[in-house]
Amino acid sequence: MQLTLFIQDTVARIHYSSTLSVTTGNNIPEPGSIALLGLGMIGLGLARRRRQS
Repeated sequence: MQLTLFIQDTVARIHYSSTLSVTTGNNIPEPGSIALLGLGMIGLGLARRRRQS
């Protein structure tokens, strides 16, 4: 962000500029993300079963 003030004689000018940069992450293939979700659910189920035994 940059703010600059110019004063000449009796006229004042304000110059404002800002730069916003947005980057996106890498795309994850759908089958891979669904497989990771499934493995996580299985792991949670097994952990719950062990605690109940």
